[in-house]
Amino acid sequence: MRRCPACQGMALRLTAPEELFGALLLLPLPGKLTTPPHAVLTAAHLGAGQALSTVARPRPAPRPGLRALRHPNPMQAVAAGVAAVAVVAGVAFGVSRIAAHPGPGSVTPAPASQPVGSQSATPSPTPPAAPMTWTVTSVLSYQWQTVTCPSVDFCMGVAFPPSPDEVLQYVSADPAGGAAAWTIAANQGPVAMVMCPTTNLCVATDQGGDFDEITDPAGATSIWSMVQVSVADGNACSPGQSSCSLGGPAAISCPSPDFCAAVEEGAIVTSTDLAAAAWSVEFNGTPSLAVTGVSCPTPDLCVASGYDGEVLTSSAPTGAASTWTANDIDGSTPLLGISCPTVTLCVAFDQDGDVLTSTDPRNASSPWTVTNVDGTTPLTELSCPTDGLCAAVDDQGDVITSTDPTGGAVDWTTSDVDGSTALKAVSCPTVDLCLAVDGNGNVVVGT
Repeated sequence: MRRCPACQGMALRLTAPEELFGALLLLPLPGKLTTPPHAVLTAAHLGAGQALSTVARPRPAPRPGLRALRHPNPMQAVAAGVAAVAVVAGVAFGVSRIAAHPGPGSVTPAPASQPVGSQSATPSPTPPAAPMTWTVTSVLSYQWQTVTCPSVDFCMGVAFPPSPDEVLQYVSADPAGGAAAWTIAANQGPVAMVMCPTTNLCVATDQGGDFDEITDPAGATSIWSMVQVSVADGNACSPGQSSCSLGGPAAISCPSPDFCAAVEEGAIVTSTDLAAAAWSVEFNGTPSLAVTGVSCPTPDLCVASGYDGEVLTSSAPTGAASTWTANDIDGSTPLLGISCPTVTLCVAFDQDGDVLTSTDPRNASSPWTVTNVDGTTPLTELSCPTDGLCAAVDDQGDVITSTDPTGGAVDWTTSDVDGSTALKAVSCPTVDLCLAVDGNGNVVVGT
């Protein structure tokens, strides 16, 4: 058989490592493999002292009767093995790189236990809310008594001018808009405390212990309607007794336009027909259990605070007095009010600067956690629009806020926003807006 030098040269070039592995971009080639293997094999037959040439030389003819592949050269076998290992390693390395760094448009398979397209059962943690910035704006020349804000677009405040027995209501469609955004309400009533569950309904108590309602508090034609509610003799306190006076907006709670619960002279009264101004007494206070505040996250759950450190809980607020169960949560320290944004969170406050929290308020025997947040300074009001924000005020010009009301003292932050002026009330329609009012006619806005 005749040899074909041209064919042999072509074979050498096609079987060179750079030809075999050049397409594997992820596999760097060692320098020793850049020399054609047949040149190495040829060099093995060179005599001592001869120069090593990288030009391929013709291989010796195979022995007669035997095919060359039956007895491959050992060096060829080694080279082939190295090549096979390199190919496998290169492919494995490339696959691992692709899996670890998927390209644009690639889809990462979901774990076997999680169907493709489903979301993780564990929600992402909610980032903590940023601290509020508080701004003090002088609006009146006399003291505010209370404020209620059912939305960021409407607030009503009650103020006491210097004139004896005079009460004025102010409204604002832009509560954070400065002094000019507050105007005197077109229709006035003798209200002392007010709660507006919606922008179309406000319920108030007057200085005589009667209830008043208005269905268009910002309108020019709507007027206050009054209804008298009789509380049984021998109740906890008489009108004007400081320990049983209404404690602010928390003394009226309206979880829906069809239901309100309120405190009158230490007793709990409810209404399921506000349009008819029909109220009934559900729990009469006693000398040992005077009610100071009430909060109802839903019409079928109300929790009231007591002056003797007890809370009253009812899952049927319009039922008999026996549906209210008492639970002593603060010893003999008077509770001054309560706010329950949900059925799984209630926050009460007392006159010693404490907040008391429960995550199971429906269970009358469940424990409450007492946390001191304001030293010995009495808190005057508390507003919790959601379980992610509570804001309390005190009589020293401080606002105490928390985005985790059950988290302990470290999760409550005190801000001196009004010097030493007593803050009378606070109302937070959302977690992004709170309004407080003070005894000097100022509106304190937190955003």
